[in-house]
Amino acid sequence: YAALLKLDVPQVMACLDAELGATQKFAEPPPLAEPSHGALDYIMLQFSKVDWRKAAIGLGVLVALLVCLSALATWRRSNAAGPLNGLKPGVYQSTQDVSAETLPLPGSGPKR
Repeated sequence: YAALLKLDVPQVMACLDAELGATQKFAEPPPLAEPSHGALDYIMLQFSKVDWRKAAIGLGVLVALLVCLSALATWRRSNAAGPLNGLKPGVYQSTQDVSAETLPLPGSGPKR
């Protein structure tokens, strides 16, 4: 910040060290590694390391692949099930016993 304001950086740092050295809390430098606070802190730390642009691209590719596989499975299922699947075999039933009048079949009438 001192460099941004075009101040004398070594002089500002020396003044800051002198001021912080006078207080009990800041007399010693802080430890390099802080103790772990719990599972949530660990998980949040791992999420902070993720490159979200690459993760979004990877997630998009994964979703597109799942959509394609789902469409392929649906298409195969619809082609495997033909329109006549599930029909029982047709059985001829004679209409000779029917007492109602029926029209004669072509070619079965009286010959001239």
